[in-house]
Amino acid sequence: MYLTKEEVKAIEEFNADGPLEKAKDLFLLGIYTGQRQSDWRKADWTRIKTIGSTKVLVITQQKTAQIAALPVSPKLEKLLHKYSGGWPSLSIQKLNRRIKELCKKAGIDHTVTITEHRGGKATELTGKKYEFISSHTARRTFATNAILAGIPASEVMKFTGHRTLSAFMQYIRTTAQEAAILYAEHPFFS
Repeated sequence: MYLTKEEVKAIEEFNADGPLEKAKDLFLLGIYTGQRQSDWRKADWTRIKTIGSTKVLVITQQKTAQIAALPVSPKLEKLLHKYSGGWPSLSIQKLNRRIKELCKKAGIDHTVTITEHRGGKATELTGKKYEFISSHTARRTFATNAILAGIPASEVMKFTGHRTLSAFMQYIRTTAQEAAILYAEHPFFS
């Protein structure tokens, strides 16, 4: 499960307040950085390196000790300014509940069918898209949209901190139809 650019925009434009605003900002932080939830809160001004005129966020990931580096987008910079005093504290359970509520209110409520693999068995589940969205969707959204934007997988892996292509490819959630549309104008199909 990932969010399209249009769905991310719907979240960005949704006017949230109180606890929902905090969940929205944390979720967008994950979408803008491509990091695991355990590393989101590491994004602060102390980890920004200025190289020439480019600001780069450098994070040593908790799970793998891998160093991830990515350019600081204007949207990420705006969030960093907003939370220069520290990121909101929300348990992962509360965050995931609020992310679902946020996505529902932002109109990400169409019916989807996903395949879940457990114990070597594949099961199809159908429901509203927001029901399947969690904090980890942010990382998949970053990776998938970066690939769809034409950034080579080897470079996106540097942003996300993935070491192997096989591990990284588990994050790419494009469908066959999305691939067909994306490459319809490619010279190969002319």
